[in-house]
Amino acid sequence: MSEEPVKYDSQKPEKKYPILRSWIYYILAVLLLYLSYKFLLGLEHAGIIDSRKNKGWVLVLVGIYLIIGIALNVLITRKLMDEQYIEYHHLSNTIGNIFRDKISFMLFWVFKYPILLVQIAAIQRF
Repeated sequence: MSEEPVKYDSQKPEKKYPILRSWIYYILAVLLLYLSYKFLLGLEHAGIIDSRKNKGWVLVLVGIYLIIGIALNVLITRKLMDEQYIEYHHLSNTIGNIFRDKISFMLFWVFKYPILLVQIAAIQRF
């Protein structure tokens, strides 16, 4: 029996930087929220929206905030869990705990994601 020669892949493994990528997603999310706010203010100054008579346009900004929170849950939390930077303990991996965490990260993403990313970066092994 002839053995086939072992082929070695000459390409280096791709380095992944999930913490840096997560920070970029977070900064882009904050910029998107800020630009949405400025856009709505611009519409008000142009006379398209009258915020004194109709306060409903603020709901658009709240909707954008919540959509960004959902997107960050998908982009950051899931990616960090897939790459095993964060994981739930097998005893606390309940539907209630995961639901509570995901909802709190969705509602308070402006505060919670920077804290989470700093904590992960502080304990990350090099």
